[in-house]
Amino acid sequence: MRTFFRVFVALACFGFQVAFAYMGYNLDGWDYSESFDRKCFDKGQGQIGVNQCMSDSFSKHDEELNALYRHLVSVLADADTLRNSQKAWLKHRDFECNLRLSGIDEKGSMWRFQVDSCRLDMTLKRIKDLKHLESNLNCNGCPVTK
Repeated sequence: MRTFFRVFVALACFGFQVAFAYMGYNLDGWDYSESFDRKCFDKGQGQIGVNQCMSDSFSKHDEELNALYRHLVSVLADADTLRNSQKAWLKHRDFECNLRLSGIDEKGSMWRFQVDSCRLDMTLKRIKDLKHLESNLNCNGCPVTK
């Protein structure tokens, strides 16, 4: 009986890992939004509160991205290249999130949370990329400012 219980617990834990991976959670720590996911769940607000928490986190960082983007457009000599890059990135973000969430029911209570979590993950990565660009302006071969 004891062996059966240990095997059952081990399989259950493995099942939870598979379920979380299926739901879009990256248990390897590569998901930038993982810490936000945990913060939203730790508040103990129920599904509506968790969804709102993730939506608020995404909105906050989306505003940060937009401010950084506007700043770079204002200082770059060739702002059209950044505009084209941002348009392409937005399409990539949406297609990538559609791919990541293709196995999740859009009518489920976790759908909005998963969409915002994916967009947050992609947005945090884009902020990191644009900050790197900002810190390397005017170097040899780097974008030139006005």
